Amino acid sequence: MTGVFAIAVFTVSQRTTADDPARYGWAWDVDADISIDDPEPLFTALAEEPVLAAVGIASCGQAKVGGHNTLLCAMDVLSGSMPMTYLAGRAPASRGEIAAGQKTMARHGVAIGDRLEVAGMSGAAESLEVVGVAVIPDQATPGRGLIATPDGLQALIGSESFPILTLKYAPDLEPDDVTRILADDYGLTPDELNYASPPALVERLELVRPTLVALAVFLGVLGVIGLVHFLMLSTTRRRHESAVLGAIGLVVQRVAVVVWQALTIATIGVLVGAPLGVILGRSVWEAAIDQLGIVDTATIPWLFFAAGVAAALLAAAMVGTLTGWLSAQHNATEALRDE
Repeated sequence: MTGVFAIAVFTVSQRTTADDPARYGWAWDVDADISIDDPEPLFTALAEEPVLAAVGIASCGQAKVGGHNTLLCAMDVLSGSMPMTYLAGRAPASRGEIAAGQKTMARHGVAIGDRLEVAGMSGAAESLEVVGVAVIPDQATPGRGLIATPDGLQALIGSESFPILTLKYAPDLEPDDVTRILADDYGLTPDELNYASPPALVERLELVRPTLVALAVFLGVLGVIGLVHFLMLSTTRRRHESAVLGAIGLVVQRVAVVVWQALTIATIGVLVGAPLGVILGRSVWEAAIDQLGIVDTATIPWLFFAAGVAAALLAAAMVGTLTGWLSAQHNATEALRDE
């Protein structure tokens, strides 16, 4: 039971993380690199487009922290709301504040409230207060990078930053319809749009899902076999007591005794195995992706747990009924004579 529930927590957490872009830093549906000479008219038109719930411009450039090159970005929301994900703290609100990825903070030994010396490639440098741990939306190197305000980015990077258009679709529209409008009215073809993609490690964990599911099935079957063996051994060792019940005309009761014994064992397995499975599955999941600097909260599949408990008790009742019925078929006279 512990193994089955632990595998359920791990696999569901992986699937939930892969399907929820906000967990790995995507606060938008698609983004696109803009390379036209004057993008402002396009930005203004998109900000007024009703099929878009939010429009933003993520400007990024290279900075230096402790002699190491680091990506420095800032988000300028033109319309709607596009809040980024933070593991702790908050988003920077002034030029003198900054948020950093978990790996960047660990690399430079800083925490929320500390100051970080950040220098632009042109040589301009500022001491900025770290106010949050940001989830950096980078598939290859999640957890690395800095988030500043637009003013803070301008002071350090200047005109060397490059803009990335970020778009959030209206929730009541089909994504394909919005994509077609972007292509027809604004020239943003599907090939130019980048969609959310989870970190490489999260994608690789998807590859072990079939193996884990097969292991869970094996553990479930092994549990049933173990219960059958236990009940058969128990009824064999207590054949004298069972024969006495049969001699006084108790047949259904002999089966019921074994059924209740099976249900008791299954209940103990659920009461002990389910909590241990949750703890084990959550611990393994958090340890597996803690290094990524993304949201590592495990997902507890309560519906699966309810179905698993019901299936375990049903299987125990069926096994107990079959084993009890086979035991009741033994000749009581022969059993008593042997004794």
